[in-house]
Amino acid sequence: MSPLGRGLEGPARRITAAGIATVVLLGLAVGITVWRYGDAVGASEDALAQSEVVVATEQGRTALARTGGLVDAYGGDKDPADLRDMRAAVEELHAALGELRVRADNGAERARVNRLIAATRHLDATFANRVLPVAGTSRFDEGVKPYAAELARVSDRLDSYARQQERQAQAGVGASHAEARRARAIALVVGALAALMAILGTIYSSHLVGSLLRRIRVTAGELAGAASEMRAAAGESASATSEQSAAIAQAASTIEELNA
Repeated sequence: MSPLGRGLEGPARRITAAGIATVVLLGLAVGITVWRYGDAVGASEDALAQSEVVVATEQGRTALARTGGLVDAYGGDKDPADLRDMRAAVEELHAALGELRVRADNGAERARVNRLIAATRHLDATFANRVLPVAGTSRFDEGVKPYAAELARVSDRLDSYARQQERQAQAGVGASHAEARRARAIALVVGALAALMAILGTIYSSHLVGSLLRRIRVTAGELAGAASEMRAAAGESASATSEQSAAIAQAASTIEELNA
């Protein structure tokens, strides 16, 4: 191998290594971005599911508050419209609690919701056993007051559960945003490293090509000088040969004259 080829062997390896490193970094950038983006999407979906739990909890609180007001009204005048609206509110409450049980994340949350459902059923039994018999009479407070006290306890438990779900929803939103920011930061850092490797590789390749061209020009000059020297040497050799031929011819002529 020529000295020029041996001189290029090391740089060629370095350029190849830089190219491979750039491709690897780009692959890492894409892979890590997709991975972290998947985590961000998962966190966003969890936050969305948690927000739906918060909505169901608020629906349950609203239905429970309406139920308490309608029971108080029905106990005072025994208006069938109040009873009808109260039963509709109770159905909304049970539907909201059923939604909460379906969306419970773990056994502890499911157990809390089950206790809330059991408490609302006991509240329904209190209405049937203590409010209905005295509704519309002067003794309605004997049924409404115990019902209101029990409803307040259920409301406190539901409020506590609602606050817990709101905190979890806020934490889920924060985690979703954090994952998105982390994915973006990792993608930018790895992408910047890949771009830097590509720029450095380009600069190094340009420098190597310039160096190669300079070597080629020097080698071409040296070869041209050698060719000139070879042509001069060939000319001198031809002149010497002509002189030798002339001398031989002259010697032959002299010999012929002597023989004559």
